Amino acid sequence: MTTRTEEEMEALAAELLEIDLKDEYYLQDSRSFNGNYMMFWAKDSKGYTSDIRKAHVFTKEQASKLNKNRDTDIPRDCREVQNLVRHCVDFQDFSRSDK
Repeated sequence: MTTRTEEEMEALAAELLEIDLKDEYYLQDSRSFNGNYMMFWAKDSKGYTSDIRKAHVFTKEQASKLNKNRDTDIPRDCREVQNLVRHCVDFQDFSRSDK
């Protein structure tokens, strides 16, 4: 069994992400934002979301066609978006108690 270093695992994960997301796009609805966060078309036509894990993934052809119908829907390369994802905690989810 081969043991890989953390750097090798990170490089492998990045390589797999490149393969998986090649020519795939999220569709940004540029008419609104959630705080500082972009809004994307949600999976299964269930509105819009700022949570990229819940965003629909389109082919380049699908995203381009939708963009032609409404220019405020902007195709965003999944690889580019994934490189900008931030995981954070919303303070509103914490209880206000000091326990």
